[in-house]
Amino acid sequence: VRPAVHLNFKKLGYNVEDVETIYNGSAQTIADVAADDKGWFDGNAMTLTYPSGMTTVGDYQVKAELTQAVINEGLTFVGEPDTSIGESESVRYFKFTVKPKPLDATLSESDGTVTLTVDENGLCGSDEMPNTAIQYTSTDGRGYNSTTAPQQKGDFKAEPKITDANSNYSLNCTPASVTFTIDSIKVSLPTLPPTGTP
Repeated sequence: VRPAVHLNFKKLGYNVEDVETIYNGSAQTIADVAADDKGWFDGNAMTLTYPSGMTTVGDYQVKAELTQAVINEGLTFVGEPDTSIGESESVRYFKFTVKPKPLDATLSESDGTVTLTVDENGLCGSDEMPNTAIQYTSTDGRGYNSTTAPQQKGDFKAEPKITDANSNYSLNCTPASVTFTIDSIKVSLPTLPPTGTP
């Protein structure tokens, strides 16, 4: 006869996990995190304290603290706390990453002239369009690498980029790049006056 086994399904403890969101122009909270990415969070068992400035792209440390009612039940966070950053059995920190919002864009090329068009409808609130550039590089080993369109013969690739440091936006460009060939050197001819003009 096998002995009876009594299972105790009482929760053993809580944990925290790093989360990510996409920039939306407002202060970010756990409410902005996708449900599948925050299954560990229990709003009835813990409170979160956010640092200031969580409206822009970056990595932030958020404090999670168990409620007194949970502590009174003898429950804690699982794992060893990092006491060097102020963690304890009832306090944990996790990384909250705000990632750039992709802006839809298109890249086209005609006769060596590359055009980038960015959809400004993706901007949040009163945000201004980020500064952009097109990076040109040689694909034939000639070493060209510049944001100035090439004028010399050669094979080239053009890729768009945002030039602002720490931008809240990225480019979701279709296509991601274009290639083209310049068969002859481009020369700007002077404009001549009409015949008979003194």
